[in-house]
Amino acid sequence: MTRTTESIVNNYMRRLERRMSGLPPHVASDVATQVREHIAASLSAIPNPSESDVKKVLAEVGSPESIARATAAEFPSAHRVSLRTLSTWAYTLWYGSIVGYATFGYTTRYADGSSDDNMIFVWVIMALVGSTLAIIKNRRIDDPSARARMNLMDVGVAATGLLLLAVLPGSLGLVRTLVLAAIFSVYSGWWYIKKAVELRIA
Repeated sequence: MTRTTESIVNNYMRRLERRMSGLPPHVASDVATQVREHIAASLSAIPNPSESDVKKVLAEVGSPESIARATAAEFPSAHRVSLRTLSTWAYTLWYGSIVGYATFGYTTRYADGSSDDNMIFVWVIMALVGSTLAIIKNRRIDDPSARARMNLMDVGVAATGLLLLAVLPGSLGLVRTLVLAAIFSVYSGWWYIKKAVELRIA
């Protein structure tokens, strides 16, 4: 194979391995080996396979997504966390930390009149865990440019929330909380309904 055709096969295999990342390592390794051997055998029967030949063989083998789904179906206990569950936790924790801060602040007041500022750690930990889950979610997007855009959009929505948190006065109380919750809810809903389907990573 030429360097170009070899690159096409290697890119295909990387996509397959990424799709099977939630399966037991030995299962993912065995399937990847079988697929690579099948591709090699098919291409060896073609003298000097061209780029179109390679793409035709890969199309006959099946998409990485379909192979990963078929393999995962044989190992139901090994399914990775679904995208919907992952997204729910990511956005609930990350954006919820901002809404929580807007609603309750970071100071806890007790009945005896004392107070402490420990709640700030709760919001920070929630934001860190949520943003990490969002990054993991976006890693399932095969197209690097689409993945980068989704990361930027997730960060952009969080930044918008923080900006509104700083601009809107605390005296607005529940109104400020509802504005932030509405923005995050609309964005999260848009992801579930449109982008996850469009990018085919559910």
